Amino acid sequence: SIIPPLARYSPETILLIVSNPFDVLTYVAWKLSGFPSNRVIGSGTNLDSSRFWFLIVNHLDVNAQDVQPPTIPVH
Repeated sequence: SIIPPLARYSPETILLIVSNPFDVLTYVAWKLSGFPSNRVIGSGTNLDSSRFWFLIVNHLDVNAQDVQPPTIPVH
């Protein structure tokens, strides 16, 4: 319910959607806003993967280049 008023009162804004499932919610925000696709950006699983990688590297005290955590799709 926040997207239509946001689009109406801030028509030049860029939307950044950080959520899970990011792909579905980014698509819905894009459709509801009426904005061009390059102004609706989504981040979800990439952020989760980066957090996971950071935790592994710090917890195990290993070289960051030696860690390749798996990415699990939408959950």
